[in-house]
Amino acid sequence: MRNLTMGGVIRVFLPLWVCTMVQGQTAPIWSAYNDLYSGPGTGAHTTAWNEFGTLDGAPGNSGRLTNGASGGVLPVTLTISSSGTIGQGTTSGAPDRGTPAYELFNGYIDWSSGPEPTAPQINPGAEVDYVFTGLDPSRRYSFAGTSVRGGSGGNYALRWTLIELSGAASSIPAHTVGAAVYTNGLPSTEVALNTGLNSASGDYAAWENIDPGTDGAITIRCTQYTGSIPGGTANGSYGYALMALRLR
Repeated sequence: MRNLTMGGVIRVFLPLWVCTMVQGQTAPIWSAYNDLYSGPGTGAHTTAWNEFGTLDGAPGNSGRLTNGASGGVLPVTLTISSSGTIGQGTTSGAPDRGTPAYELFNGYIDWSSGPEPTAPQINPGAEVDYVFTGLDPSRRYSFAGTSVRGGSGGNYALRWTLIELSGAASSIPAHTVGAAVYTNGLPSTEVALNTGLNSASGDYAAWENIDPGTDGAITIRCTQYTGSIPGGTANGSYGYALMALRLR
């Protein structure tokens, strides 16, 4: 920073990065989290809408999101639907401490296994949609989501999920760049995530500066990914739907 005195007025010259931060960024108004199921580690203000509806005492597949800090009900509704065969795996893992997913979701998401389906299996031809409605067209949003089956190798390394953002007028990819993320040859609205073997890398899919368009709605779609991956091809039996998500 430099100070110059000109005509008795002190002029302050800030570094370019400071000016860019002030002009191009604003503090988030709220952050909302959604867990697959509510468990001991789920945040007090985290919702638990999921594709299984009211199975095992879950609240259902659709409802309003809440402010993760205050618990205030937001004007945004999340509706989760599925088609095809979605398996009900009851064993899941967690992102390792210090990984991006741990830092993003710790304190909000419960990663423990339980009697309820904690690892939704997306079989070939199936899909899970996360539809957000009630978004303000004048505002910009960010989304992040991940899944951690917690496998230790073998077939788990081949279980990948294709995550796609649709309905947005524009967006900027902001995925993590670890071993569980693959974007080569994919459009900017898609990313492949190794949902079977994601504990050590703790990667997640994300988009920033999302313009929801005039209808105020966006969709995140998950399907099994069977394309190229580093060192081979994803050809596992299935992938996994999202276990944790954040809309900001």
